[in-house]
Amino acid sequence: MEVKYKQEFDDLLSYVHQATLWHLWGALIRGALRGMSTRQKLEIMKRFFAYAISKNTILEYDNEAQCAVFSGDRPEVVAERILADFPIDKLPEYDVEPESDFFIYAIQKQNGWVGLLEGTFLTHPG
Repeated sequence: MEVKYKQEFDDLLSYVHQATLWHLWGALIRGALRGMSTRQKLEIMKRFFAYAISKNTILEYDNEAQCAVFSGDRPEVVAERILADFPIDKLPEYDVEPESDFFIYAIQKQNGWVGLLEGTFLTHPG
């Protein structure tokens, strides 16, 4: 897996277990993602999730069964699945952050993933 934003990704890994998608998105925006389209930003977020999965910092999670999912799929596939409900078609091409649809999604996105703290403790986003 190519990691174009390794420094930004590594910086986020230290607090991913206590962050919402809104926090993670904002941290990347302030750094590497300024000026990119919403679709480009989403692709970077998917890369971050894949990176965090490969580092055992984010796990796929089934909220209904209340358990981690170990599918054996590549991190990129799992990241795609976790963010499959992203409302891309309801959002503007640029400057998505002030949009209420995005804010509501990003602050409430607590399904599909959990953080793994110190390799032993699952933490829900936010």
